[in-house]
Amino acid sequence: MDPLSIARALREVSQYLQLKGEDFYKSRAYDLGADRMAGFSGDLDALVREGRLTELPNIGNALAEKIAELHRTGSLTLLEQLRAEFPPGILELLRLPDLGAKKAAALHKALGIGSIEQLEQACRDQRVRGLKGFGERSEQKILAGIEQFRSAHARRRLGDVLPVAHALLAEVRAAPGVVRADVAGSVRRWCELVSDVDIVASAPDSGPVLAVLARQSGVREVLGQGESKCSVRMEDGLQVDLRVLPDEDYATALHHFTGSKSHHVRLRGRARDLGLTISEWGVMRGEEKLPVPTEEALYALLGMSYVPPELREDVGEFEAALAGNLPADLLQGSAVQGVVHSHSTWSDGRSTLEDMARAAAAMGLRYLTVTDHSAAAAYAGGLDETRVRSQWEEIARVQEAVPEIRLFKGLEVDILEDGALDLSDRLLAELDVVIASVHVRHGQDQAAMTARVLRALDHPCTDVLGHPTGRLLQRRDPSPLDMPMVVERAARRGVLLEVNGNPDRLDLSAEHVRLALQAGAKLVVSADAHSTQALHNVAFAVHTARKGGARTSDVLNTRGPDEFLAEIRRRRNGT
Repeated sequence: MDPLSIARALREVSQYLQLKGEDFYKSRAYDLGADRMAGFSGDLDALVREGRLTELPNIGNALAEKIAELHRTGSLTLLEQLRAEFPPGILELLRLPDLGAKKAAALHKALGIGSIEQLEQACRDQRVRGLKGFGERSEQKILAGIEQFRSAHARRRLGDVLPVAHALLAEVRAAPGVVRADVAGSVRRWCELVSDVDIVASAPDSGPVLAVLARQSGVREVLGQGESKCSVRMEDGLQVDLRVLPDEDYATALHHFTGSKSHHVRLRGRARDLGLTISEWGVMRGEEKLPVPTEEALYALLGMSYVPPELREDVGEFEAALAGNLPADLLQGSAVQGVVHSHSTWSDGRSTLEDMARAAAAMGLRYLTVTDHSAAAAYAGGLDETRVRSQWEEIARVQEAVPEIRLFKGLEVDILEDGALDLSDRLLAELDVVIASVHVRHGQDQAAMTARVLRALDHPCTDVLGHPTGRLLQRRDPSPLDMPMVVERAARRGVLLEVNGNPDRLDLSAEHVRLALQAGAKLVVSADAHSTQALHNVAFAVHTARKGGARTSDVLNTRGPDEFLAEIRRRRNGT
């Protein structure tokens, strides 16, 4: 069994142990093991064969035995035993907002509930409200959560879909006769949730290109195939549509199928005013078909500046493009010089500090802030003051070993329930970069949560507000913050707002990026990397920031290491 499949199995064990009410640290050990396997890129065969699994961080003897069993046999006796104790659909309950393992176990024990459908029916029959710890309000919240879950899961997180889209695009580009090909639709616009994948290609003969998609190994069924389009459903239910046209129609087709619908409505209105019509088949002036070799040429025909795909949402970009006011220096990934949020095996990261440094250097980055968790995040192996100072010694050693990248001493410090920062002010003042983040008690009301975050923003050592709303896409709603007040305070205090590129977060959202920029706040785009591979999450942050209209000058980590650190210190000194 491969490492990713092992990670899924260990995660499943953890969930069942939580349902059984086992000790927190026991289930947490399986989660940590799953994290380790999910980010593992070494020779697993050798580690299992030579009995060296315990050399990996967070892998003890018991967990090593389970991993070895999974790798050798493709199954795990413990997992099969746990599955036999519960209905097959019970783990779905843990995906509902705010339900949790304790409540799911209580519902199963009292009412035999083992699926979302059974839970929904029990709530509608008013059988849940009579249970200890539940009530009428609980039933209504559960029903609302089920509706939210179903609505959200009709769409998928961009981070889950993008690798599939890129892999299929590579196959299409390699198909016989293909001239150009790109991903279109909401994936190309970098929407945080997407419903399907659209690919547009040009070729003199569409048949061989469409056949390439139809015969992909991950395709479960071909939904339809014609002269210019093939639609398939992948094994996980994801629908993929491929359109192949003559190259002269490529640009208008790509633009049409990129969307959004509301952006296109505005463009068609503009075209009518100019005596033109637009469709995927081209731009027409009466009976005359106008040449449109690129999307830039399409906008030029309409007397408009080119609108990048991320901005095509009818949130002001049409007026700006018509007036020629779109930002000329919209943030580019190549402008990012450093990653400002990373974790290592010192806390809950899956890669060593040296591995993270070498990987960042290999990406061409100039600096990396080391920001493991602080002590309050005990569940993530957070660092107390003694361990923080010990880590500084390793940072110095790694800096010497990897001189091509600059390492900054940082910490992701918990914002406690009252808004105070974890660890002493004296220690925080010695750090190069302090990211202040909320990790627990997300359920406070708006007044309490806003006051909590505002107090953290007022702390002189807060340099960055990490994942400001605390949301987890499709799993946890944003905290009920007064965001206009938060971004205004951040702007006034000079605290940077993080655009977190973890695909589970994308926090700030594009909407909140726009709000922050309007308030005059500055940003950082971050990877929130817990492994070397996750350093590439910074791309999600860049495109989210672009979607919100961020320019290069709005993002501090587009500056070099000296200027970046000088700006952090200037803010702390109030100069």
